[in-house]
Amino acid sequence: MKITSVKFSEESVRVLIDNDKLILPVESRFVSLKADSEIDDDFFAELKTESDNYSAYLAALRYLRNIHSAEEVRRSLIKKGFSKKTAQSVMKKLEERKYINDYDFAFRLAENLKKRSYGSVFAESRLRQRGVDPATAKSAVREIFGADSCEEAMLNLLKKKYKSFDRAKCGRFLFSRGFQPDSVYRTLKQFENYLKEEYNESQRS
Repeated sequence: MKITSVKFSEESVRVLIDNDKLILPVESRFVSLKADSEIDDDFFAELKTESDNYSAYLAALRYLRNIHSAEEVRRSLIKKGFSKKTAQSVMKKLEERKYINDYDFAFRLAENLKKRSYGSVFAESRLRQRGVDPATAKSAVREIFGADSCEEAMLNLLKKKYKSFDRAKCGRFLFSRGFQPDSVYRTLKQFENYLKEEYNESQRS
């Protein structure tokens, strides 16, 4: 096999070997490659492995422009056609360089969901759907929600959405947003009282 061309840039080395295009990091031990050099199959296999790993690493960094869990990154690499072995190697590198941290991801997502008036049950479920392990999901949700029952947020949601009281309909809505049952029942009572007070006030005026 013959190296057709070697092109250097600030961050990578692009190598053309026959019809195979490879990309290597500038710190690669293979950066001394020269065009027109002959290589054997074993050496090509080493180059191909490093190229696959580096290509997968670059793909992961692009994917991480938005926050994702480690499992989402791994799935993304597999979906793009990289082998499980390559994906595993890249995941280890990303973790070592602190590019992925599932607790940080879980904390930020749980915080975002709380700001958007979702409950702790919904937040924990969403984190697990996105590949966060159960223990990490539970810990992050506990830290964000703590003892906060979110009753004020629930009451505001009901005030915006409903003008009359239908216990079943209001309850289903709150449960769909993942709030704790005890808090939902208390909030339903608060909303019922709120509407009664609004009605009595309108009658007096």
